[in-house]
Amino acid sequence: MMINFTTKRNLLPMIADEVAKGLATSETIGGSAFISTPLLYPGGTTVVVRMDQITDDRFFVTDAGIAHREAGFLGAGQRVFLPIAREAATRFGVRFDQDAFFEAHTDREELIAAVTAIANASRTAVERIAYRLAERTDALARETMRERLVASFGKDRVKARWEERGDSLEEHEFSAAVLGAAAKVIALFEVVTPSPQSANAAVTKFVDVGDRQERPDLVAVLSDRPKTPHLKIIGRSAKLIDLHADPATWERSLRLVA
Repeated sequence: MMINFTTKRNLLPMIADEVAKGLATSETIGGSAFISTPLLYPGGTTVVVRMDQITDDRFFVTDAGIAHREAGFLGAGQRVFLPIAREAATRFGVRFDQDAFFEAHTDREELIAAVTAIANASRTAVERIAYRLAERTDALARETMRERLVASFGKDRVKARWEERGDSLEEHEFSAAVLGAAAKVIALFEVVTPSPQSANAAVTKFVDVGDRQERPDLVAVLSDRPKTPHLKIIGRSAKLIDLHADPATWERSLRLVA
């Protein structure tokens, strides 16, 4: 079968134009234009940029404080939001007024660049905040888990941030390890938060170490079981324990380990 590449080339500019137009849409409400970009905040909300016309050839472009609002939804206060937002504004060369990213008196020729910069600054700020809050949540979960392990096995047998080699010979860092006789690792524990990145990383570690002929017990400590993605897959490669289960439940679960 022969393919007519000439026909495909003739259609490509039109198709590409349709795709480009579909990536961003605009709507005018109350004298302001709102551009929905292809970018997304960590929560899945579309990054929207607002445009207002000041004069015939001057425009005001802003994220209208949406990044600030999204950060609030994540639980970030002003002390977390402001320094990260200022850094994002500097990085993308836009202005920031403690609430919104903006560019004032923008020429028509500069509108595309201004909208792009504002959208990227807005999304980047929220992404960095989400990452920082996730790190903080992960640190708290690790500490809670460590306290429970120490209560069950004793301080000398519990080691935090333990590196273990997998079947691929790659070294993986686990949240904690429990040692047995002769300092041999008998169990590896990994805190798994609801983020897809945390779940995927845990599965990679569990599968690689689990493929060894001799391996310790592998335990996924779930900080929020109902929201954890890929739970069945994690359960195939490791035992599951709920971080915030009552102490008696923890003790019963740990009896199954080594």
